[in-house]
Amino acid sequence: MEVESDKAVENFKTPYAGTVVKVNDDLINDPAKLNQNAQPDNWVLDLQVA
Repeated sequence: MEVESDKAVENFKTPYAGTVVKVNDDLINDPAKLNQNAQPDNWVLDLQVA
C-alpha cells in the first residue's frame, strides 16, 4: 500500500499481509486530524489479515 502526501509517496508497511477493507475517509479529507489526541478516531485503515 502507498501513502501519498504533498511532499512524497511512501510505502505503508504493516507487519501483516492482507487486504485493506476500509480507509478512514475523514483523514483523507483532513490529515491534520491525525495530530489530534482523539485516539478512537485516529485509525488509518482496517486490514483483513490473510
